[in-house]
Amino acid sequence: NEYVMKAIMRVLNTLNEHTMPFMAVALPKLTEILTQVAKNPSKPHFNHYLFETIALSIKIVCKIEPNAVSSFEEALFPQFQYILQSDIMEFLPYVFQMLSLLMEIRQTIGSVPDPYLALFPCLLSPVLWERPGNITPLMRLMCTFVKQASPQIQAQGKLMSVLGVFQKMIASKANDHEGFYLLQSLISHYPREELIQIMPQIFRLLFQRLSSSKTTKFVKCLIVFFTFYALKIGPTELIKLIDEIQPQMFGMVCQRVFVSDINKVSGDTDRKIVAVGIVKILCDAPAMLQQP
Repeated sequence: NEYVMKAIMRVLNTLNEHTMPFMAVALPKLTEILTQVAKNPSKPHFNHYLFETIALSIKIVCKIEPNAVSSFEEALFPQFQYILQSDIMEFLPYVFQMLSLLMEIRQTIGSVPDPYLALFPCLLSPVLWERPGNITPLMRLMCTFVKQASPQIQAQGKLMSVLGVFQKMIASKANDHEGFYLLQSLISHYPREELIQIMPQIFRLLFQRLSSSKTTKFVKCLIVFFTFYALKIGPTELIKLIDEIQPQMFGMVCQRVFVSDINKVSGDTDRKIVAVGIVKILCDAPAMLQQP
């Protein structure tokens, strides 16, 4: 009954930590229900409220006791494994969101356990990225992996596969912003010495997309990315990288991208990134004060 499940979800949401004494009863039952509906996921509203209820339970318990995440993993991983192996399409986006949530909680208590690392190569499967409903939760999970397990991704030699996901996202007008999220995560958390080597290739892809199918959204994302790069790596490096693609190209980027479209950037975080990044470019890059 979807109304009963919705009521349970709202009770948990309202009472929050006051539900703790009842979790020992509620959680096994929720896991049992998940096992049942995974065999026949016929009621989308019920399933949505079920996953929301489980996610709320995780947040409530782990806010008070972060180490309890291990108990949730123990209870839920067999169900997640079954859903992934059986390719139950309706449940995959929920599973990706739940795994992200568990990994984000894990960040506060230690390293990423082996079961997550074993799952990572599966996330790079092209078929998963073909389904529109998977993309946003899957990208959140991918960025969480980059943030918390970059050394392991490097050790597995998976950087080029991750960049394959970026290339697929950047080619899509609907999902190009997801590609920029991934790129910013890599710049923030992936070992820099390896990443710097393939940056010219990444910048060429961005300029190819800019010239072949320019959209307002893509230009806004590109401005945020360039200023983010100036913040994290350095403005001189940004200018050098762009000018290596074509001599004096950064001047054209200033005129045709920054000056013409910078006021279109929206959202508090993006506007802050652009504001600080532009100051870095104007004040910390000697090339800006020299001819031409």
